[in-house]
Amino acid sequence: MFVFSSPWEVQIHAWLSSLLSPLMIFPVEDRPQWTLASLPLLLLPVPTLLLQAYLMFTPGASRLLRLALLPITVASIIPIGFSHHFYGENQYSDLNNLAGLYAIIFIGNALKLGLGEAPKWVGWEGVGDEKDVEIIKENPRLAVSPQNGHSSSTSSIASTTSSNGYGHVSHVSGHANGNGNRSELHQKVEDQGFDLTTVLGRIKIAGWFLLSPRNIGFSPGLAPSFFHPHPTSRPRREAILAHLKAVVQTYFTLELILLPFTFHRDFSTIGGSQYGSLYAPGKEGVYRYVPTLVASFGLTFCVGLSLQAVMTLIYHEIALFCVIVSPSETADLYWPPMFQDPTGAASLTELWGKRWHQLFRAPLGFCGYQLSHSLGLPRPVSLMATFFLSSFLHHVAISGQGFDEATHGVTWPLPLFFTMQGVGVVLEGVWKKFTGRRTGGRVGRYWVLIWVLFWGRGAMEVFVRRGQMEAMQRGALLLGRPLQFILRSVSERLGLGIY
Repeated sequence: MFVFSSPWEVQIHAWLSSLLSPLMIFPVEDRPQWTLASLPLLLLPVPTLLLQAYLMFTPGASRLLRLALLPITVASIIPIGFSHHFYGENQYSDLNNLAGLYAIIFIGNALKLGLGEAPKWVGWEGVGDEKDVEIIKENPRLAVSPQNGHSSSTSSIASTTSSNGYGHVSHVSGHANGNGNRSELHQKVEDQGFDLTTVLGRIKIAGWFLLSPRNIGFSPGLAPSFFHPHPTSRPRREAILAHLKAVVQTYFTLELILLPFTFHRDFSTIGGSQYGSLYAPGKEGVYRYVPTLVASFGLTFCVGLSLQAVMTLIYHEIALFCVIVSPSETADLYWPPMFQDPTGAASLTELWGKRWHQLFRAPLGFCGYQLSHSLGLPRPVSLMATFFLSSFLHHVAISGQGFDEATHGVTWPLPLFFTMQGVGVVLEGVWKKFTGRRTGGRVGRYWVLIWVLFWGRGAMEVFVRRGQMEAMQRGALLLGRPLQFILRSVSERLGLGIY
């Protein structure tokens, strides 16, 4: 630690601290509270990120210029997660967690914008799979079968007009029927208006690229073949009702998932959460009837489901808003499901590569797998680099809540969980290499369940002991409160002892 002795050294240090304080990474205990005056810092990285993306889509723009903007962009992102803090009840919610999480993700996006190749806008029906990216210029008649995701010139037509690899892009789309045979073409022209020959067109596509973390509509990115069943265009009114229905259903599902945590005093109050443990739920209330091991892993499973439900709820709320305000009749195509039934995964590769949300796929894939692979590292090492990055960003996020590990438990089981998921994926690759068979079927499902729950119990413990289960309920519409009151009253009247 430096000691400033002379007055001028003290003065310079104070001046530099005041000048750079918004850009510094403060220890959690030293971070000032977010206020209305400091909230504009959240918008600080928007101009530089947008400029980087704009240059990426500008023909002839130097990559060196994008790279030169990288330090400025990173410096503007740091305040989001590391300079201020939410205190009080908000400290128990995901606000500080999300701030740190998305700060790391934005830095990953900045690296991709500074170092990566410019993606191509191909629209929803542009490509059938990521491997088709390179042949799209030579053969614009590409399609996707909703059954197998393979290209077929009979089920979709994508026409592109380009200038130096860029230009105005439109698509005429049709869909194959369930048997993979040709069905009548809908002849719907999908035109997002991204004319890359104009400044406004490049600004629009740069903004859309930043707002689409899964890079939907870009190649490489998530193509229709990634989703099952294959999402198709539907009328705006039908899409709005579908997203609204998903919001309501997911909310009530979340309430039911969180209900088991209300049966225990250490899980049902934020103040008592630090004393609860998934490893030893105890024999209080309803838990006296449940074996400890069943209660332990059952609650672990519920925590995972609650995280999925919360993310799904927020996603459909945003999708609902965007579909309502978008002028495009095909806007709903760019809001396909966030999750694809994670409980149905028959391998860890399938779970993390397809069924779980892919919001961090682009930055983690680029900064982890692609950069490692470009250095000539073996595929298993590149895969582990991606999972190490995931471990790091989740650790940074949960540490941002600022709870003392002496009272709320250690945080290392959370990054360990993601690291071991990478180990599991590598083990599946080794199994395939030596046996010639992929992990799958009923045995694969048991393998996924056991591996995820075994390492997940410690990770979910980190969330539970930091009050996030109760914080989820308090952050909802409080419809769960009347249900808890009714159950408590019935339990007391009938002597059930579940509370």
